Amino acid sequence: MQIVYETIFVLASFLYLLLAFFLFTHKKGNRRSNRIFAGFLTVKAFILIDYLCYFHHGVVYTFSAGIYLVVNSFFFLVGPFLYCYTKSMTASTFTFKRIHALHLLPSILDLTLRSHRFFTTPGIKDDLINTGTFLTRSELYVGSLLIDIHVFSYILASIIVLSSYQSGLKKVFSHVHSNNLSWLRLILYGFLFFQLFDFSKDISLIITGSYSGFIGIGKHLGPIILATVIVIKSLRQPDIFSSNHLKPKYEKSSLKKQDQKKYVKTLLACMKSEKPYLNPTLTLYELAERISLQPRHLSQVLNESLHQNFHDFVNTYRVKTAKRLLMDNTATKKTVLEILYESGFNSKSSFNNVFKKHTGITPVEYKKGHPSLTVR
Repeated sequence: MQIVYETIFVLASFLYLLLAFFLFTHKKGNRRSNRIFAGFLTVKAFILIDYLCYFHHGVVYTFSAGIYLVVNSFFFLVGPFLYCYTKSMTASTFTFKRIHALHLLPSILDLTLRSHRFFTTPGIKDDLINTGTFLTRSELYVGSLLIDIHVFSYILASIIVLSSYQSGLKKVFSHVHSNNLSWLRLILYGFLFFQLFDFSKDISLIITGSYSGFIGIGKHLGPIILATVIVIKSLRQPDIFSSNHLKPKYEKSSLKKQDQKKYVKTLLACMKSEKPYLNPTLTLYELAERISLQPRHLSQVLNESLHQNFHDFVNTYRVKTAKRLLMDNTATKKTVLEILYESGFNSKSSFNNVFKKHTGITPVEYKKGHPSLTVR
């Protein structure tokens, strides 16, 4: 089994470093975000290399014990890199500040403690060469558990940031489905899921002194499979490194309250006569241009005068159109798929979710005249 793990670690490390090199040298897109992600990939590659070093500790640590000291501190860099990458992809104003250096403290502390013991304890290099570590079993278990908690905390914080960003997208895009950074969510939830294997392993070791083969397979293969999928997807779709940041929310607006009523009338007249909502890729900026209004002011009008975000406002019209088509006797031969496209939706899942949110039932139930119809 060791030879299998070694092969996978070598291949995965190569892919990580290949993509990291591409992002470090890539001059297009969001360069700050790309380089942070490259740093994350590099850290993950070195962690895999650390596993390889452990398999051959007798040779590697005889050559240089410094590899053990430095690379093990990288475990505490996974979370910070992932969190900073998420922040940089969801905030156009993200910049590194001095306070961000605090994220490095756990890694620096780990390196300092290991180095202090290594250089002050006689014969400790022999322990490292013979066993692959100079920590006691209890220290290994507790240290691994601390790493789990550390990574969990950062992943959860990243998910919160992403969720907040996706909620904000509704104020800008009429269809969140195509703009929700699903691939970033895959990274976050994927690593969260597979981190559970590490956590389960460490808890099991602390309680029973061993762990099941299933947990072992999940720990070693799970994250690598996920990472390989991400790397391949990144290489096949390099455009994912160009993020769509939200423009700043209206602040200190120059739009006066008395002018909002005028723009509301203009907006409603446009929606009725021109039907821009039938365009499935309609954005706040495109609609604002139609009525000669700044996007920030349109957002303000929607939120303050109509008490809706852009996403809900546009979909209200689409649902009304869909309801009319569903109940139209002349359109009985049309499929739900045809109707959703005619109404301005661009996916069945989005159509079903939005329609049920507005009516309380599914489009199919509505078409059949479901007795529990409760249109809102």
